[in-house]
Amino acid sequence: PGSVLKPFVVAAGLQHGVVSPEDEINCEKGFFRIRGKTLRDRKPFGIVDLAGVLRVSSNIGAAKIGFAVGPEAHFDTLRRFGFGAPTKSGFPEESAGLLRSWRKWREVDHATISYGQGIGVTPIQVAAATAALANGGLWLQPRLVAARRKAGGSWQTTDPAPRRQAVRAEVADAVLRMMETVVSTDGTGRRAALEGVRVAGKSGTAQKLDAETGTYSTESYLAWFAGVAPADDPRIVIVVMLDEPAGVAHTGGATAAPLFAQVAASHLIRHGILTQPELPLPRTASIDFDPESSRKTSKPAPEVKTSHPPTRVEKKPQPTLKIATLDDRLFLPDFSGLSIDQVKRATTRIGLEVEMQGRGRAVS
Repeated sequence: PGSVLKPFVVAAGLQHGVVSPEDEINCEKGFFRIRGKTLRDRKPFGIVDLAGVLRVSSNIGAAKIGFAVGPEAHFDTLRRFGFGAPTKSGFPEESAGLLRSWRKWREVDHATISYGQGIGVTPIQVAAATAALANGGLWLQPRLVAARRKAGGSWQTTDPAPRRQAVRAEVADAVLRMMETVVSTDGTGRRAALEGVRVAGKSGTAQKLDAETGTYSTESYLAWFAGVAPADDPRIVIVVMLDEPAGVAHTGGATAAPLFAQVAASHLIRHGILTQPELPLPRTASIDFDPESSRKTSKPAPEVKTSHPPTRVEKKPQPTLKIATLDDRLFLPDFSGLSIDQVKRATTRIGLEVEMQGRGRAVS
């Protein structure tokens, strides 16, 4: 699930009293060394409060909260939210996901599970767990059938049982308020915002397992967004999961969050709430750049007449590089194989300064 799981480690911390909403967590360096791994954030976030861990989606902050909770209590909280077991929703062949016993967690396992790697979930598990936060901490068994009617009889509502208190109501409410900051202007899920309606949510971007190498892929992702609307009077929970989104953007905030906003706006009409996405659907603009096109041309050499026709030399076609923009972000192509001058010409054209190490052609 990636970072969409972070609200539940925050809930575990509050439930077990090891953190409070006012606590601040040091994510200053942008990396955090543990045995067997160096955890990294996408940039140094400095000192962040508990809500900030969700708003900027700090892996380091989530791992530190998980360590404070402890593996057994963290595992127990995840199970109470329904992870690691089928929800018994009635969906055919429903998976239990993957949540190993806390007794088998190494330090690196506990860290990565805190920010949603090393654990397998289903979208309906995420939906039920997010709904528990919206229901004052009460987890309800999801159902596909709302009501049944016997032949010639009246409709009977299907009771959503069993139910259990995953966390205390005040804990669930506190986490839901923190999740509203994710949809703020400086949050990772800002594209999930709705006009005039408060939204709470969490985005997630998870690397997929590369079966050939046995490692996490750097090219294949799952993009997630789990949201609640309206956050101050919850009516709906929607979970979006995109398997390997195509295009220049692959994050949950860029791809799954705007889809949430579109679907939520349509569905809220059934509840008499008229709204629309606060931001338009993301559009990308790209710059095509031929690394050879800006090569300086010298004066042509004087023609030399010979009795033999000149030999035609086929020039190797040069790739056209695409530099794409999405909102306030810039996506650069792979410069591998280009010379220093070619890289400089490509980046100078769009106002970027490049710091290079080594000489010759780019290798990474």
